[in-house]
Amino acid sequence: MTARLVLTDDVSWCVESGGIRVFNPQQRTSHFLAYPRAAVWDLISRNTPREKCFRLISLIARCTEDQAHRLVEDAIQEWIRAGLLKRLDHGQHLDPHAV
Repeated sequence: MTARLVLTDDVSWCVESGGIRVFNPQQRTSHFLAYPRAAVWDLISRNTPREKCFRLISLIARCTEDQAHRLVEDAIQEWIRAGLLKRLDHGQHLDPHAV
């Protein structure tokens, strides 16, 4: 089972022309996500199951599911390192930002 992800406290985002901008006020940073990574963010933030993300991203990015899998997982790792997402440990309380 894949660990759940949550948006880091106070992280917010908005749609812009050609992508999504994610704000992390704690670190005083913003990140622009162009497509197809913007689509990954949207799907993850909507709590879309990972396997479904891979299928949808393969269609959006016109790539194989294996390539989509790498794209999704690489994006998630990058966003965790950037402080935008964190993994929810089993047994932790889910909050409204759970994705």
